[in-house]
Amino acid sequence: MLQKIIVLLFALSTACVAFAQREKNNWIYLSKPELRLYVVTPDDSVLYTCRIACGAVKGHKQAKGDFRTPEGRFFISGIYDATNWVHKTRDGRMVKGCYGPLFFSVNTYPWSGIGIHGTNQPNSIGTRASEGCIRVHSDNVVVLRKYVFEKMRVVVSAENAKTPAFKR
Repeated sequence: MLQKIIVLLFALSTACVAFAQREKNNWIYLSKPELRLYVVTPDDSVLYTCRIACGAVKGHKQAKGDFRTPEGRFFISGIYDATNWVHKTRDGRMVKGCYGPLFFSVNTYPWSGIGIHGTNQPNSIGTRASEGCIRVHSDNVVVLRKYVFEKMRVVVSAENAKTPAFKR
């Protein structure tokens, strides 16, 4: 009996390790044409999806302050509580809450300051409205926290890219 329990525990622990490793291989796909974020598993199944807002200007980022969202393969470089962060708006005001409750920093070298975050402007979701970041509804960024981890791969599509045929 003890031997059966040990075998069962070993099988469960092996399954848990395999599941944890699989989770660490999940990734994010950001579709600029669809204005949509996908959390995707290694076998291309969609775990979560939501609408986004991205750069107000179409195209690949060319210069600091050009209001474009960088395109390419990146990774999450930090996860931050942004509740009390203040942002200097385009008209010079200092506004608290622009980033919503969370900010997932995306390493988009050579560009800095780009992230996936909540917003205090929920009506901007589904539009071209940001200075280059990816905005999601603040409720969605809280759900995303369950999936996002440091070093998670993030792919931002080109403007004319067709979204892969993910399993839904």
